[in-house]
Amino acid sequence: MGEALNLRVGDMDSARGQVHVRNGKGHKDRFVVLPKLTLACLRRYWREHRHPELLFPGNGTSAEGCMDRGSTQKAFARVIADCKIRKQVSIHSLRHAYATHLIEVGLNLRGVQELLGHSCPKTTARYVHMTDKCRDDRRVLIDGLMTELHEVLLRQRSR
Repeated sequence: MGEALNLRVGDMDSARGQVHVRNGKGHKDRFVVLPKLTLACLRRYWREHRHPELLFPGNGTSAEGCMDRGSTQKAFARVIADCKIRKQVSIHSLRHAYATHLIEVGLNLRGVQELLGHSCPKTTARYVHMTDKCRDDRRVLIDGLMTELHEVLLRQRSR
């Protein structure tokens, strides 16, 4: 959460569609993808406070520091309650879900590792859960592979 709360307006690169995360995981800088919809939401949010430097200021445009972690967690808890989500979730759960969904849509483990700022692939592997979608995709991929192999063998026989 600290990585997000400390973001500055200048860290957003809308032309390249990326965010410069400074001093993130392992005290390293990295670039992460900035989806167009997220950029639109961040712009709308920024227009409400118009802080010249901070993306998430603590208290209006005169705030020197970023939003308070505790307040952010309380707001998140209210959203979870309003949505009637009964699972035990935290803001960090969003990171787990993001990693899992990236894997589900086909991003390889190395790509997820880079986006999350992990130095060790084992750390990233902990985020991966075998979901129904992954099981279904796995079946489709293996079926496709076997069909392709079968077609190659049939072509070789007909020569």
